[in-house]
Amino acid sequence: MGAKPSIQVPICNCLPTDGLPYKAYEAAMKGHLSIISHYLTMRGNVNATYGGETMLHAACKNGRENVVHFLLKINSLCVNLRNNDNETALMLAAGHGYKDCVQHLLENNFRKPPPYTASQCKSSMKIPTK
Repeated sequence: MGAKPSIQVPICNCLPTDGLPYKAYEAAMKGHLSIISHYLTMRGNVNATYGGETMLHAACKNGRENVVHFLLKINSLCVNLRNNDNETALMLAAGHGYKDCVQHLLENNFRKPPPYTASQCKSSMKIPTK
């Protein structure tokens, strides 16, 4: 009777970590790149979560194509992390009808090098410039 769907293992080996400041999460929701860039420049973790969601989840859920485009340039970004509802950023973008975000994710999902380990995701990263 009503078995739960199986949870697929994400392509990347990164594990989400708590600790994303609300200010950075909110910036991703609202499309404020300067705040996101500052957070990451201060060695913030691009895969950190606030309430179970990364900045990529927040951007995709709110149609912030500029943020999605910016975050996808960061090599340590784990595109396929799932939130507390077992949704990837791609699922959120598609579910909310944000075609441009979906397109960016699909175009960039397969350009990533082999999966990163959790320690590599926390290591220093190059921040894209405009």
